[in-house]
Amino acid sequence: MKKIKFFLLLVSALILAVSCGDKDDNSIYEQNDSYVQQDDNNEAQDYQTKPDSNNEESDEVLVEEDSEQPDESFDEEQSDISDEEADDDTDEDNPDGSMVNDDDPDPGKVCAGSYGISEEADIAAINDCNTIQGQLVIQNFQGTEITGLSGLRMIGTEFNIINCPNLTSLSGFKNLEKVGDGMYVTGNDSLEDLSDLESLKHIGGWFHVKDNDTMKKISLPVLNYIGKFIVTENPEMTSLDMPSVEESGDYFQIIKNEKLVSIASLKKLKTVGERLQLSGNYLLESLEGLDNLETVEGYLRITTEKVLTDLKNLSKLTKVGGIEITGNDILTTFEGLEEITEVTENMTVSGNKISSLKGFDNLTDVGGNLSISSAREVTDLGELSKLENVGGDLSVSWNQDLTSLNGLFNLKTLGGDLTVENNASLPQCEADNLETYLEGEGWAGTSSFSSNNGSGTCE
Repeated sequence: MKKIKFFLLLVSALILAVSCGDKDDNSIYEQNDSYVQQDDNNEAQDYQTKPDSNNEESDEVLVEEDSEQPDESFDEEQSDISDEEADDDTDEDNPDGSMVNDDDPDPGKVCAGSYGISEEADIAAINDCNTIQGQLVIQNFQGTEITGLSGLRMIGTEFNIINCPNLTSLSGFKNLEKVGDGMYVTGNDSLEDLSDLESLKHIGGWFHVKDNDTMKKISLPVLNYIGKFIVTENPEMTSLDMPSVEESGDYFQIIKNEKLVSIASLKKLKTVGERLQLSGNYLLESLEGLDNLETVEGYLRITTEKVLTDLKNLSKLTKVGGIEITGNDILTTFEGLEEITEVTENMTVSGNKISSLKGFDNLTDVGGNLSISSAREVTDLGELSKLENVGGDLSVSWNQDLTSLNGLFNLKTLGGDLTVENNASLPQCEADNLETYLEGEGWAGTSSFSSNNGSGTCE
């Protein structure tokens, strides 16, 4: 009977996976390289896209395949877990394959395989487990709390809490210290906080908190490492309380939590792997909490933050892969990014209230494409006077107050094409002069000029 119930639980999870869409090139996490102006009407699409916009190989994993059961996957991309993502947690001297390293809690009694909880009776199968070697899925549980699991300290692969409408407490997991791969917490309409996970220190893979209608805060006081952090569409969430997090190995995405006002607790965060993304958090005024951030290996993406006033809390950021800062309604400059001298991938900046490119004063190299688009109050590009190399295309478009391309005449190399279009106040001779200058530096790309209708003259 127990096997039948678990089988039904897995079937339910598979149905949920199908309902969330196919994992193909049209995934909700894919986006073209071209810049699309963002507004309220397309925010739902914006918050689901990858910040780097590359058609890279899928790398999201929600449920690891187990030899005794089918996969369960939900609304992320899916692939095999790489050796790096496994964090070298397996031990060659441990024949059962359970996680053993110096940082792990005492495994105690190890329960092999994976388990599901959909009703109280399911708890008995694991109430004396200290380590679950596989995954634990709590789904469609109708109770208000889960008790009897205070001895559980480690889950080997995934720990998922899905569609439990009455669940208000996770007190049964107060001694859980480590989740080997990932957590998916979604559709739990009565769960207001995660503070009962007071001992949780390490989540090796993704930590995805989505669509929990009453969740007001994520409180994880001792968590210091997350593989992939994705918090989206929690309509009542106001803050994060994660004062010990130092590193996110891959994603760190906070997206469309419309009442979020503070991320100030993230003071220890220094390193993010593939991308740091803040999008559609409409009440977030400040990036306080990112004051000690030093490295974003992939993309820094800050978009559609309606009341974000400045980027000054990013003053220690010295290394980024790519940059996309667009559609932030009242942001006027990029001050705070002065320590960045090189962007190794693409860079896209825009904003209706952007009046200067201050903040990029020390930028010398952009490895990919550089796009300056819809920066409507910028009059010149003087802050880019140290820029020497653009590896891809250079595009300057839809900047209505731009009158000069001053700042781009120190470029030594342009690897792609030049586009200067739809700059209403820019004299066409500015674009012509830039083209002539670049040709003198050996550039042999293609230019595209149109609708630069300024009436001024050029030197």
